[in-house]
Amino acid sequence: MTSTENSMLTMKIIKLLGLAGIAILTAAYLASRVQRRDEEDRRRLNERLEKDRWESEGGASRSGPATQSAVTSH
Repeated sequence: MTSTENSMLTMKIIKLLGLAGIAILTAAYLASRVQRRDEEDRRRLNERLEKDRWESEGGASRSGPATQSAVTSH
């Protein structure tokens, strides 16, 4: 191989490594977005379940939740 061929081969390898790096960074970014979205959805679901549980226990009233201890302490 001549030095020109070696130089061209080196440039092709550098270009391919650069493209591979960009592809890896893009995949990592997209994966983190999906994970963040899933965590946010899970947090919203937990908040909704907690709110539903709170309201089903009478937590929406001014006196607080209608727990067993609140009922028996009066």
